[in-house]
Amino acid sequence: MFGLNKKRSYLGVDFGSAGLKAVELAVEKGKPRLVTYGLTEMPVDIVRNVSPEARDQAVASLKALLAQAHVTTA
Repeated sequence: MFGLNKKRSYLGVDFGSAGLKAVELAVEKGKPRLVTYGLTEMPVDIVRNVSPEARDQAVASLKALLAQAHVTTA
């Protein structure tokens, strides 16, 4: 059947007040396993700023972090 051999993995993201953290976990033999993680600094309170520029900067930071950490979760 389709998808029976697929690994299940999960992405966790934390937008903090001064940084961004991400972890990728996979389930193997019924237990979570850390696949990769990463963190980066961001300007203070960028998350609370609702301007389009701040949003674009947060998105760019997240994309760069995921690429740097080699996250494979789709």
